[in-house]
Amino acid sequence: MTLFMLVLMGSGVSADPVRAEQSLDHYSTLTIGALANGTAKTVMQANGEPVGVSADGSNESARRGSQTGEEAPALDLSADEHAYLRSLPPLALGIDTSWAPFTSAESDGHTGGNVLAYTAYLSRALDIDFDPRMYPDWTAVSNAFGNGQVDVIATRREDQLQGIGPAHDFENIGFAVRPGYRRLVPLIDRALRAMPAADKERPLQASLVASDPPSSGWSVSAMRLLPVLIAIGVILGVTLRAFVLLQREMARRVETEQRLATQLSFQQTMMEVVPYPLVAKDLENRYIAVNRAFEKMLGIRREDVIGHTALEAQSWGPENSKRLHDLVGQSITNGRREQVEFAFHNRLGELRHALFWTGAFKAADGAMAGAVGTMIDITDIRDAEMRARENERRLHDVTRSLPAVVFQLRRATDGTYGFPYVGGDTRHLFGLDLATLSNDQVAGLSVIHAEDKRSVRETIERSAQTLEPIHMEFRSIADEGRRWIRADLVANRETDGAVVWNGYWIDASIERARADELAAARDAAEAASRAKDDFLAMMSHEIRTPMNGVLGLVEVFETTPLNPDQSQMLGMIQDSASALLQILDDLLDYSKIEAGRLTIESMPIDLRELVDNAVGLLAGRAHEKGLRVRAAVSPDVAASLRGDSVRLRQVLFNLLSNAIKFTMKGDVALSVNMVASARGVQTVELSVEDTGIGIAADAQASLFEPFVQAETSTTRRFGGTGLGLTICHKLVELMGGTLELKSELGVGTKMTVRLSMPVETTSYQIGGMRGKRGIIAIDDPRVARALVDYGQALGLELKIHSRDDAALRDPQTFYGIDLVFLSDTHREALPLKTQVIHVTEKPKPTGYRILENDIRVSVNPISWRGLGAACVAALTGLPQIASRATRSTDTNMEAPDRDRAIRAGRLVLVAEDHPVNQELIRHQLSLLGFACDIVPDGVEALAALKHGHYGYLITDCHMPNMTGYELARRVRASELGLSKRLPILGITASTAPEELSMCRDAGMDDCFVKPTRLATLRDHLNRWRVMENSSAAPQPDGTAEPQSAAGPDTATTESDELNLGYMTQLWGSETTVKALLDAFASSFRDDLETLRSLLDNGGSVAQLREWHHRVIGAASVLQYRPLQVALDTFRRDLLDKPATRRNEDGAVLIARCEVLLEIIEGQCAAMA
Repeated sequence: MTLFMLVLMGSGVSADPVRAEQSLDHYSTLTIGALANGTAKTVMQANGEPVGVSADGSNESARRGSQTGEEAPALDLSADEHAYLRSLPPLALGIDTSWAPFTSAESDGHTGGNVLAYTAYLSRALDIDFDPRMYPDWTAVSNAFGNGQVDVIATRREDQLQGIGPAHDFENIGFAVRPGYRRLVPLIDRALRAMPAADKERPLQASLVASDPPSSGWSVSAMRLLPVLIAIGVILGVTLRAFVLLQREMARRVETEQRLATQLSFQQTMMEVVPYPLVAKDLENRYIAVNRAFEKMLGIRREDVIGHTALEAQSWGPENSKRLHDLVGQSITNGRREQVEFAFHNRLGELRHALFWTGAFKAADGAMAGAVGTMIDITDIRDAEMRARENERRLHDVTRSLPAVVFQLRRATDGTYGFPYVGGDTRHLFGLDLATLSNDQVAGLSVIHAEDKRSVRETIERSAQTLEPIHMEFRSIADEGRRWIRADLVANRETDGAVVWNGYWIDASIERARADELAAARDAAEAASRAKDDFLAMMSHEIRTPMNGVLGLVEVFETTPLNPDQSQMLGMIQDSASALLQILDDLLDYSKIEAGRLTIESMPIDLRELVDNAVGLLAGRAHEKGLRVRAAVSPDVAASLRGDSVRLRQVLFNLLSNAIKFTMKGDVALSVNMVASARGVQTVELSVEDTGIGIAADAQASLFEPFVQAETSTTRRFGGTGLGLTICHKLVELMGGTLELKSELGVGTKMTVRLSMPVETTSYQIGGMRGKRGIIAIDDPRVARALVDYGQALGLELKIHSRDDAALRDPQTFYGIDLVFLSDTHREALPLKTQVIHVTEKPKPTGYRILENDIRVSVNPISWRGLGAACVAALTGLPQIASRATRSTDTNMEAPDRDRAIRAGRLVLVAEDHPVNQELIRHQLSLLGFACDIVPDGVEALAALKHGHYGYLITDCHMPNMTGYELARRVRASELGLSKRLPILGITASTAPEELSMCRDAGMDDCFVKPTRLATLRDHLNRWRVMENSSAAPQPDGTAEPQSAAGPDTATTESDELNLGYMTQLWGSETTVKALLDAFASSFRDDLETLRSLLDNGGSVAQLREWHHRVIGAASVLQYRPLQVALDTFRRDLLDKPATRRNEDGAVLIARCEVLLEIIEGQCAAMA
């Protein structure tokens, strides 16, 4: 036998390896084939000798192969070879079990054959282990070898491994090993050459046993019967095959029939469920099938058409049936699909539009077999198209006659623009026709003026991002660029991301021209308005400057001795000048209102104080005409509301002035009532009612128009400009209220102001009066009701009795009564031990008067402050005092000399350039008890301040060389780093609202408008009176810094003392003043204890404000400026201060008040 050894370097077996031979005695030759990197490589040398075997060795091998019975050479292995063989793992041997005699599978599950005999010998000779792995065929063995699952394979391969030698006796064996075991090849070769004879016989016997099984008698019989058996087998095979083929054909036919039945059912169902008419025709153009939709559409049965042509059935009408018959025939003839559109009447007689398609179908042999057709009802589509065309025609007609162009603009996702629709006269707007503008996407921008293209593009791009509507105007190139186009577009985003605008263009050239004209007119009007305002401001300044001198000097002259005629003429001068000033103020206010530059402030207002001021200023004028003046405020009106006190006072003053002017006899009354209250806001009505001439109904409608009076003769009889009510009406509207008029000719007029005002403080807290009880016994119930209302606000409980009430003669009636208000005309003695306040109709400048042991209160009109002072005086228990004359509060006070004024801090520096006003203010200051130095401008004022010691600076705002504003700034700059601050008062003839702001910004403490009255000047000076040791110095904005802490031992100065002379003039006697001061000191100490308790217990801001409101009311009765400043300083910024700061400021206030109380008590002791 010949043995082949293959060494494979790749992953598979070589198709044709090169072989080398070695002889195994007389019947065995060893052939080894090798592959390197996939290329066949011979292991034979050029002379035909095997690789690794010398020529002698090769000859020797041949010689031994030719000699019978010669012993094989011994297998001698080196130590290195032994070590290599021991290092080998068990080698996986792949065996193809399907080829005998090389391998065979025994019945017991074992394998045999000559391969295992050789591997058993190699295992013993080389001391290596083989792991046989059986595979059913050569393909499985090859795949396993290629995948690396086996290391060695052996099988019969005659086609690829041809043996050399006695191959006719035995089969060839081929071995192959994986490249990693290449060194094993020569070792196997040597082992086989050294194989003993006994071992050589075993593979031969194994192959013989496998190839020649033992014979028996049955085999001889089988050989004799074999031809018969073969013939019988052939016949049976043919018969069986025919039967199988027949069964298969029958199964195929059954399956085909079922498939055809299913297909027919499917086709029939599909025809019936299709909602469109379907027909099928044969080659003769006869109907062979129709569906249910066909029957329903035409209203015929299929039995009536099956087997007939369209010409015979006439199912579509004569004309349509012929067209369809011809169309189907044409389709069958040429084999193409055909279609036609036609109109027909359905089974209901309705005219319908349809599309009919037909196509031929072929038989299995390729010949034409017939045609099928279907129809779609397109009536709705054609109707929609017709309506769309009609709408488009109408839209075209409409847009053609409109002055606008409607369009649709589309921006694609790539940023390109186009006009899907444009309708209207585009040639008029852009100079282009519709076709050009619609088809050219660039034309849309090309018709825009070059200066407007960028803004238009940016606007459209921005709208594409935000989808905001577009409202813009631009110019087109038409009409030489003078054509203005207004565009309005609304954007929408489509599903594909494109943006579509629907909009219109319209010619805006005329409107643009008008707008330009209006803008020019507006600018001219604004310039004229500014010129008017400037003129009025200049005239106001020029008029007020001499008017200041006139009114001021008249006021000064009134303090000098005058005879009756002089006094009367002086009064006439003052009235005329006041009327002229009022006209000027009305004109200025009206001008501000019309220009919209008048603003409404919001600040705390005491309406009772406001009524006192307004009525008090005009009561004298009413009294001169013999009129009674009444004032009343409802008790539920809050103590303090928020609003514009200046403008509200102006309204009340104007309404009262008119009431007094147009009333010849009777009464003029001012009343305030609360009509609603909700969420901290009170709605109040301020009514001015008179018994004057009244206004006719037809004149009332135009009464609020400017420069209009009820009658033309009214101006001649009463004077005036007719602006008063107009200004009042505008002011009330600016304050968010209404002004109503009710009047009856010859009866009188009632003007009502209704305002909603936030509540600042609900009620008063006046010490010494809360809970006190009193009786009112007077004749006039209206006055009695007003006294009850005022008393309730003061905290008194008053009860009304008529004068002839018998209860007044009963002493028990007066039990527990603290006060009795009795008419001064009441002559009957009453059993009284309580204090009596007499009510009189005689006017009193302060609203009350104390004479001897009698206290009188005037109700013509009732004064809120006067009533409160009278009640305080009565409740303190006045002693019997002697009568003494009193003087006016504004009459001459002896002016100190200059040195004494410097020591008292009453020296005033006046900067005034007008000579008349210089003399006027000198006299006014002298009457008020102040000495002064006068300089003509700001430069000299600065020089005087460097060398003098002044307590005040009064400066005109407009002066040559240096204005008052610059002077104030220079003074404030020089005070930086100093603790003392000079009060600066500005005087201006301008009424512009920005004037006050300029004064504040310059550093002035206050500013008042000319003409300068004595009372106004006195109030400003008292407000900013210098207190040398007081740490509460006034600030430019009218506020004061919190004063430093002061203990009870803080030194006092002359400025901390009460002005007892002034208080005596005000209250009538020193005894009264002493009683008031004693009562105040006692009550105020209790108030300070209350404050300590609030501070110690963490009182809230609201509680502290309530405490402040209560004590400031009592302090205002004394007009004690140091105490008022200390209280106001504590209240300022109370809400914004932290609790610790409030406690610190409270301690400072208590210490300061205790010092002031000691001063008050010391002065009271000196008066005893």
